[in-house]
Amino acid sequence: MPVPTGTNYARISRALRLTESGNTPPSSQSAPTCGEGEEATPRGRNRLGLVTITPVDLTTFLPARHAWTMAMPEVSETDFAIVVFREDDGWNADVLPVAVTDDLNGFIRALRQQPSLAGTIGLAGIDDYFFVAVRMIGNQVSVLLSDIGAALDYPLAEQVLDYLDIPVPDEDDLDQVLPVGDLSIFADLGLDEMDLAAICSRLDSDSEDDPWDHVEDAVESIAVRLGFGPAMERALDVALGA
Repeated sequence: MPVPTGTNYARISRALRLTESGNTPPSSQSAPTCGEGEEATPRGRNRLGLVTITPVDLTTFLPARHAWTMAMPEVSETDFAIVVFREDDGWNADVLPVAVTDDLNGFIRALRQQPSLAGTIGLAGIDDYFFVAVRMIGNQVSVLLSDIGAALDYPLAEQVLDYLDIPVPDEDDLDQVLPVGDLSIFADLGLDEMDLAAICSRLDSDSEDDPWDHVEDAVESIAVRLGFGPAMERALDVALGA
């Protein structure tokens, strides 16, 4: 499918909005890491003492090739990025700077900084609309975008398609949520391609299969299936200010 002619216009318009917004980056202050062995705490309580906000050099997320180099990305209050890794005592989840939700290369670089026994997992949710999953095992990087249609409006989704060497689709060709990328990304951990595709499809508000209320619900469902549900829940509470 050819790249739509309006893509460049949308990219320029977004650049102007980002430059005008002048958002400041989130704090990278560290707090103790939370693991699978800790008791889950109900939503709404302050868990800054339970989850690490991973320190990352934010200068790595400034896309130097674009017009908005000196502006922080425009983000929604529902945007989040979580890194999940496994140590001897189980799975842990840390909050990453929200700047990575606008920069796939920055997201991948942040994941490379965190070693893991079973590969490092990154899950980012954007604008309560779609999510991107990244998994790193050694030098191998697997990427999944929950909905190819998001590439029409969101830089991160467009960057995923570019990474996968897939053209941005024409809007007229999209009539449902269509995941793209490596659907077998978590197959060895117990979540097969069919089940992961079903989780993505429930992000469609018109889905007949009990649509998710929020992107974080889909991400938590993945986390539960992979065995790090409580750690992800705590990390999301910190990331979203619950």
